[in-house]
Amino acid sequence: MSMSRPSLREKLLDAGLSVLHARGFSATGVREIMQLADAPLGSFTNHFRSKESFALAVLDRYFDRLSVMIDATLRDTRLAPLDRIDAYFASIDQVARPFEWGHGCMIANFGLEMPALSEIIRLRLAELLQVLTDPFADALRAGQASGDVRRDIDADDLAMLLLSGWHGVLLRAKVQRSGAPLSRYWRTLRIMLSPMPPEASMGDSAGLAGAEQSPASLF
Repeated sequence: MSMSRPSLREKLLDAGLSVLHARGFSATGVREIMQLADAPLGSFTNHFRSKESFALAVLDRYFDRLSVMIDATLRDTRLAPLDRIDAYFASIDQVARPFEWGHGCMIANFGLEMPALSEIIRLRLAELLQVLTDPFADALRAGQASGDVRRDIDADDLAMLLLSGWHGVLLRAKVQRSGAPLSRYWRTLRIMLSPMPPEASMGDSAGLAGAEQSPASLF
């Protein structure tokens, strides 16, 4: 039995994901997408009302693929909590390596570009960022329960910090065309996430006062 051929809409989404991830929204034209999909230019509006609605569909397709990686790593309870995060980062690195880390994260890329261009996409990005943060928080919460992760900071706050830093590191890797920032980030973050020694967590009055004044002192 022969496999069914992908629909034109699917071909357009695949082409759009490839180009929009690499070049962004503003630098990509509909004509370029249609050529890559080997589709007639006039057929675009048969499937999408606008370039904005197309970009929204492409963003969802990107997250669908990212969700597969999340399920295989961050949600794999057979792994130790920090190993889940390690596995997720390793999966991203494996995907990014053939492109010399030049594409970055599409959610972060759009986050820099789209809020000023599209309110609909901005709102969708906010939703996706929260959905992406949740499995990190779950892994960190499990790590706190097992004693592998410090408990003096809420897991949701740690997850937001972790993911925000991760997106920044992906930007740096994109600029440097190197995976070295990714390795340095996770190596350092593991130390930061480790439970604090009793004497360090108790601290003295001056240290506690300083921690209240400066969020950076938490690490």
